[in-house]
Amino acid sequence: MTSGQNIAPVTQLSAGSHTITVLYAGDANYSGSTSNTLTQTVNKATTTTAVPSALQNPASLNQSDQITATVSSSGGIPTGTANFFDGMNQIGNAVPLDQNGNAIFNPSFSTTGNHSIKAIYNGDNNFLGSTSPVLTLPVTSVTFTNISSSPNPSTFGQGVTFTALVSGGTDGVAVTFLDGSNPLGTGTVNSQQATFTTSSLSKGTHQIKASYPGDANSSASQSNSLTQSVTGSTPSITTLSTSPNPVNLGQQVNFTIAVTGTSGTPTGTVDLFDTMFGPAPFNILTLDASGQASFSTALSPTGNHTITAIYQGDATYMSSSGQVTQQVTIPSKKPTTTTLSSSANPAVTGPSITFTATVSNNVAGNPTGTVSFTEGGGPLGTASLSPSGQATLGPLTLGIGYHLIRAQ
Repeated sequence: MTSGQNIAPVTQLSAGSHTITVLYAGDANYSGSTSNTLTQTVNKATTTTAVPSALQNPASLNQSDQITATVSSSGGIPTGTANFFDGMNQIGNAVPLDQNGNAIFNPSFSTTGNHSIKAIYNGDNNFLGSTSPVLTLPVTSVTFTNISSSPNPSTFGQGVTFTALVSGGTDGVAVTFLDGSNPLGTGTVNSQQATFTTSSLSKGTHQIKASYPGDANSSASQSNSLTQSVTGSTPSITTLSTSPNPVNLGQQVNFTIAVTGTSGTPTGTVDLFDTMFGPAPFNILTLDASGQASFSTALSPTGNHTITAIYQGDATYMSSSGQVTQQVTIPSKKPTTTTLSSSANPAVTGPSITFTATVSNNVAGNPTGTVSFTEGGGPLGTASLSPSGQATLGPLTLGIGYHLIRAQ
């Protein structure tokens, strides 16, 4: 206390009217006393609600977004709730403010176009409410772009039509077709499809993409690369042969492809297709110096496999194709493998010898029946197969010398 006064700052008063009384306790010379009553009014602190921010801007149609509105004040950190509005319409329920004064809302939008988003802070016991400025949030549909071409391969100077299928695209928007990073031309979306035709592609392979730029109602998207082959104009002939034909299920099929022409040996690759395997090639082969390629594989399932070999052409030759029908059948009997062993080889004269034949196959189950053993060209004996696929003959005593034993 100085000059009969005591100044005590108070910062904890809540908003509202407060009745203040001061009690003087007295000292050695003065008795205590109580002040008159003072009514102190504390007003609510003003607040500012910032422009909401969107995690995804533009937002995607029918996809959850995160919108944050921050409420601040010179009087401290406000508490309470805020409501979000899209234009004049409230979206969702009141959102509590976190410890930092942030109201975080996760809406989704069912219509495309610009949405006018604002947040209204509702105030609390100590802070006044406030309204944010408007956030203009575009909402677009998600698009997906795919590209195809016809014909492919094409010959030099031939017109090629590229088609972009833009799922979710807007009619009237121009799609740009690119050769690598270089624009080829544009096509306008109509019923989610855009086309572009050119005959100016050089010989060789070209990586073509379709780029959809998006608009106020749809997102941008780009297709994967399409490999467009442009070949020479000299005709080629492709022949395809297989052996054996028909073949048993599980048995290897040998494929031989030969490509010929009148202006030297064709080069490049051949794509092999099987109608049972779908639209993608099941193998791609490179022609050797004689214009041929070959490989072997087992085919399944059983039935008629229509095999097509498509030569992709080169700088001289056009594309061509050959076809064969390969039959895959179920064998009447399953193939087996027989191995033969002896209990002693070489053996010494006197002690007996036992021969064991093991019969196996590459499918489920063990063979049954008997095994015939022969020495040279004459019979030696027979034995029945055990459940594990083995047949044992012996013990036998053989004379001195070499003995050619077979099991069948």
